[in-house]
Amino acid sequence: MNNTIRNLFLLTILLSGTQVISSPFGGLSIFQISLLITVFVALLGIIRKRTVRKGIYLFVSFVWVVSSVVAWLVSINPSWANSYFLLGLMTSFFILLFPSYFDRNDVFILEKTLIRSQYIVLPFSIYFYYMFYTNGGVPNHLDLFGGFYIDLDDDTLTRGQAASLLRLMLPYSTPPILSLVMAMCVIMLLSNKDLYSKIMRYFLLLSYSLVLIMTGSRTGFIGLCLFAVVHLILKMLSFSREKSAKYFVTILGVMIIAIIVFPFLSDVVYIQKMFINRTEGFSCESLMSDRHFTVPLDGFLIWISSIQNFLIGIGFGSSLFMTGEHTFLPPYFLNSFITLLAERGLMGLLLCIFLISLSVSLYSKRAMMNYAEKSLTYAFIVGMLSCVFYEGINCYFFIFVMSISFMVNVDFKINRR
Repeated sequence: MNNTIRNLFLLTILLSGTQVISSPFGGLSIFQISLLITVFVALLGIIRKRTVRKGIYLFVSFVWVVSSVVAWLVSINPSWANSYFLLGLMTSFFILLFPSYFDRNDVFILEKTLIRSQYIVLPFSIYFYYMFYTNGGVPNHLDLFGGFYIDLDDDTLTRGQAASLLRLMLPYSTPPILSLVMAMCVIMLLSNKDLYSKIMRYFLLLSYSLVLIMTGSRTGFIGLCLFAVVHLILKMLSFSREKSAKYFVTILGVMIIAIIVFPFLSDVVYIQKMFINRTEGFSCESLMSDRHFTVPLDGFLIWISSIQNFLIGIGFGSSLFMTGEHTFLPPYFLNSFITLLAERGLMGLLLCIFLISLSVSLYSKRAMMNYAEKSLTYAFIVGMLSCVFYEGINCYFFIFVMSISFMVNVDFKINRR
């Protein structure tokens, strides 16, 4: 029974890249069907065993599900609240279930399955790049084999074709989410040389890096760069002077090459969109007017604006019907942690603390980890940093990495005892 459930988990992770593909069975995607079956069977398995492994993850799962129920009840945006309530339940279930069916010895196969789940990004990207530049645009509807199909609404297509420029996003709904996922894949491939043969690893690194750039989004790129800078600084502080000097010379060499190469890349439209256009004329005034600053700021102000908001939050998607002090508001706050605070109140604050503590705890244990555990930890931290700049916590790829990270942390504590 356990092996069957473990295989169902691996299948569900593998199918996570097919979320956009609807089936003839009530419009559900194959991923959603697999997700529901896996969670149902895995929960039955736990009930049958009548035992779970001890750990803080149990409390995190409990807080996640309770805060999801409260955020659903207080929401004034019913359609948004229903879908995010179900997503919250799935998140709490996966945090609960992974430590019950997997351990540290499974991290390698789980990580490889995560990377494989994104293979579908490559044919999607090639197809939509071709359609955009040869047929003048991406279609709203695409029929596939066996009655399966892809439907893209106008808002989604607008995000992916803004300013007459294709921004890759499939199989996700927005370019920043694909950017976050590609950044996590890139750091896993960079830090785990045992995942694939040398040629395959370099091919995937190049492919996923190109997709990351062609999303035209800074989300994953900033998360990746922030992690690289902090990680290198911490490594240099722990080294001897001679080794630190070698690292410094290497970093200096990379910077010099970047300075030489950048003028030649400045004409590339994606480079212009990601960096040049968004940094020209940078000032405190321009920062204060940037929606990626003002929307999270308004979210924080809404959270502390009343005792009710502070304690239980405003609920899922309610911000769409609220007026911000600095800008108009979408149904989320362009920052996963601010969204947790504003929508779930004090329980959201608890979840933020748990996630940050998990990142620090795992990173501090990296010296005791193998390649697979290290690369998974690095991917989780890159995802966490990227979530500061967009809504990444609601992405199933991030949810899987987060849940596996809780499992690794539980194993470390059990082994220490």
